[in-house]
Amino acid sequence: MKNKKINIAIIGGGINSTIGRAHISALRIDGNYKIIAGVFSRSKKDNKKTIDIYKLDNCQIYNNIDELIEYELRNIDAFLIITDTPSHYEILKKIINLNKIIICEKPSSKNLKELFYIKNKIEKNKIKFFPFYNYLGYPIINDIKYLINKNKIGRLQNIYISMNQQGLTKNRISKIKSWRLHDKDLSTIQLDLGVHVVSILNCILDLQKIKKLISFEQKTNKSKVVHTVDSWINFTNDAICKLSISKYKIGNRNNLHIEIYGDKGSLLWNHKNPEILIYYNQKGKKFNLDRNDDELEFSKLPYLNRYTVGHPYGFIEAMANYYYKIFNSINKKKNNKIFNPVSIYDEIKIFKLITKLKKSSQKNRWIDFK
Repeated sequence: MKNKKINIAIIGGGINSTIGRAHISALRIDGNYKIIAGVFSRSKKDNKKTIDIYKLDNCQIYNNIDELIEYELRNIDAFLIITDTPSHYEILKKIINLNKIIICEKPSSKNLKELFYIKNKIEKNKIKFFPFYNYLGYPIINDIKYLINKNKIGRLQNIYISMNQQGLTKNRISKIKSWRLHDKDLSTIQLDLGVHVVSILNCILDLQKIKKLISFEQKTNKSKVVHTVDSWINFTNDAICKLSISKYKIGNRNNLHIEIYGDKGSLLWNHKNPEILIYYNQKGKKFNLDRNDDELEFSKLPYLNRYTVGHPYGFIEAMANYYYKIFNSINKKKNNKIFNPVSIYDEIKIFKLITKLKKSSQKNRWIDFK
C-alpha cells in the first residue's frame, strides 16, 4: 500500500450530515485517498443523492454496513466513520476485526469502558486506528507547543482554552441534532466540544503532570442537558489552566480561542484568524506571527502550504492537513517535522481527564487527577 492512494469506504457523512461535506472535501485535496464505497445514510434516497451531489464517481453505495462488508471488503484499505457519536462504538465492533485501517470522527466512543475495549481490539488485531481531531490540523497548534518547548515565553503560568457556541440557546435549540439533547455517562457537550479543547491541551502539555482539578456544569431547567462547563486544572509546576466550553453563549459561532501566559511572554490564537499567532514579549511588545516568520516551525512546512502567504487557509485545509498526517502515519514516513495524529492512547488520556472533570462537578469540589 506504500505511497499509493488509499481506497476508503465511508460510513455516514451523507447530505444531511453536519460534517460529511467537509470530510469529503478534505479527503480530496491532496489526492491521497480514493472514495470507493459507502453507506452514507440510512435513507436509500439520501444515499443516492449523496454520491450525485458530492460527485462521487465510481463510488458504490450500499444500504447497510453488512452489505458493504460483503461486497467491498477485499477492495477496501480503510474505513472512515463519520456518523453521530453515540453510534460509533457499535459500528466499530462490526469492523474492528476485519484487519483494515480505521479512521473515526472524534470521539471514538461515549466513555472510557468502550475506549478500553477498542484499545484492546486494536492491540490484539494490530490494526491502524486514527481518531479524527480536526482542529489539530492547524499547524499553529503545534507551533504553540514548539515555542513553549523553546522557552519562548518562559515558565508557564496560565493557560486558557475556550470553545463557545450558541446551539442550545432558546432560538437555536430546535435546529440542533436530537442526539445532542441527551446526556449519559458524560455530558454530550464534553463529547462534542470538551474533547476538542482537551485534545489541544494534550497536544501542548503533558496531561500526566496534572495535579488536581475542579469543574462546574450548568444546564437549563427545560432541556436538562448540560450547556456550559467551566473547569480549572492545576499542574505540578503550579501552572493553572482554565477550560471553558458552552453552547449557551448568544452571538458565539464556534469561537475557539487559546491564551497561554508565561513569565517571559504570551501567545494568543483564535480560530477566526487561523494563520496569525499573536506573541507578546517580556516587555509587552506585540508581534503578529504568520507562516512567513522564522519563529513558526510547523506553519511554514511545504506540505502545509498550498499557496503563498497572504492567501489564507481555513477549516477544510486544516482537516486536509490532518488527513495528510494520517496518510504519512499509514505509510510510516519518518519525519520529525510531521506531527503525529491522535492515537487511541491519546484519546484515553483525553477521556480520563473529562471523566475526572465530570466527577469533580458531581462532587462540587477539587479532586486529585491521579
